[in-house]
Formats: sequence, structure tokens, C-alpha cells
Amino acid sequence: CLVGSEMCIRDRVYTEKCRLTTIEEFAEFLANIRVECGEKFSGIGILVSDTPERLPIVSLRDTVPDLTGKSALQTLAEISVTDGTYHDGFHVVSPAGLVTRVSQYFSPPIDSSLGVDRHKVSGGRYMAALYGSVIQGIIMTGISTRQAGIRIFVGGREVFCRRVNC
Repeated sequence: CLVGSEMCIRDRVYTEKCRLTTIEEFAEFLANIRVECGEKFSGIGILVSDTPERLPIVSLRDTVPDLTGKSALQTLAEISVTDGTYHDGFHVVSPAGLVTRVSQYFSPPIDSSLGVDRHKVSGGRYMAALYGSVIQGIIMTGISTRQAGIRIFVGGREVFCRRVNC
């Protein structure tokens, strides 16, 4: 993710100065997580929010990973692998780049006023990210999967897509 003209990850060296305040920063962050995971990448869903306590989420696990001394990118890359204990669900990251929740069941209400292009829908994670992007307290949502590529949602609209046929 971009920090001014600097990258949050450069030659596998992590920095704590990762910010998720723009769509471009968020897209780069999602792309870097996938690159770090390599072939074991399981997919990821992220909610960018400063107020996780207000979100319709509940932990899928009764433990949390040790986040000590790790950047958001390093943490999420380590857990977003097929054999990772915490890879399921959505993760909450603040705009300042801090992981505040991992492996959360995210159940946003269905907003029937949103126009859903069924040709773009790639599964439950996509729909949760789309509907969740209109919830007060969520700045943006994003997913990255092998099938869907990278998708980012703001205010009930898909605002970024990196893959063929978007």
C-alpha cells in the first residue's frame, strides 16, 4: 500500500506506516497480501473501519493470533493461507493500518435498493462486502479471491476491480 511515494512492502521488508485512506492504497494492500501468500492464498475480506464495536460482526474463533510487532500486511498475509486458523471471515483494519479484529463473521443487512449486477457477483464474500459498504462506520470494504480478483466497495458501489471482465 502506498504511503506518499513509498510502498508499505518493498522486497519483503515490512513497515508499520501503512495507511488505508484511499481506494488506491487499499487495492495495493490487498494485492500485496495475495503476493505474500503465494500459492497458499485462501482469499480475504477486509472492512476498513475506526469503529469495529459498532459493526454487525462476531468472532469465528475463541482465540486471536499474536499480532505483536507485526504490520497489518504481515499479519494478514500470515493468516490468509488455506491452512491458516484465522483465514475465514472478514478482518477489520483501521484507516491507520492497524488490524483490530480477525476472522469475523460479518452479516450486513440486505439493502434491496442497491442494484446488484449478477454478472459481477462471485459469491457470499462479494455480497457481504457490497452490502456492508453502506453500513455507518465502514469506510470501505474489499475482497481478494482467486475467482473475483480484487474488488473494493464504497457506499454500495463497486469502485475498484482488478481482473479480466470487470
